[in-house]
Amino acid sequence: ILKSLIIIGGDSRMAYLTEYLCDSGFSPLCYGFPDGISFERLKEKLASENVTVILPLPASRDKKSISLSNGYDSVSLRFLSEKLKNGDRVFAGKLSDDEKELLSETGATVTDYYDEDFITANAEITAKCLPSVLAENSTLPLKGSCTALTGWGKTAKAIACVLSDRGANVTVFARSAEARSSAQ
Repeated sequence: ILKSLIIIGGDSRMAYLTEYLCDSGFSPLCYGFPDGISFERLKEKLASENVTVILPLPASRDKKSISLSNGYDSVSLRFLSEKLKNGDRVFAGKLSDDEKELLSETGATVTDYYDEDFITANAEITAKCLPSVLAENSTLPLKGSCTALTGWGKTAKAIACVLSDRGANVTVFARSAEARSSAQ
């Protein structure tokens, strides 16, 4: 299913994804980070066979080009759309309806992985990792510490639970009365 896997752009999260896929027995081609393929090779691969393309989160910051690190030739969403074929698959984060429509014009299947399940799972993972990060960067114990969270979104809620479970005294600062009430 994932014979021709191409990862385009992104940040360190995409580098971790690449490492994970390689450790899992896949051989993804990558464009837009060090030691990746050239733009010419990207064009060849997109044209040669059915591919699965993974784009970053967000897929595009300007609604025109795929989010890439500096120093790499830009890849427009239009360019990618023109190279996709029926049978290709694209996974991307935070696609607008227009972007999704553009990428699926030639019959490619497009999936926006930035949905409610992803957001919730990501918040929970972030919260579970926080105590380790804090321990690596501080000698202060969590138990009995006074902590402040600014905002009351999904990640803040998950962090509040983890910190409270570890004995921290959590104070939440939020703009809306509803958020403050929920935090209470």
